[in-house]
Amino acid sequence: MFDHYRLHQHRAEQLHREAAESRRAGEARRAARRRRRGEDAAEDGPPTRQRTGDYTRAA
Repeated sequence: MFDHYRLHQHRAEQLHREAAESRRAGEARRAARRRRRGEDAAEDGPPTRQRTGDYTRAA
């Protein structure tokens, strides 16, 4: 009897790991972007809504 449950479980764990890795990568990218923006902020003035990437809150 082939164990489909275990196969499904393995796939779910794999997807979970991949999601966690991509989430960490995304957080690292965003943190780097924030650091760069922080350094550049002095020369290009106050951050615009477009530059901060904040489209959720109204200006």
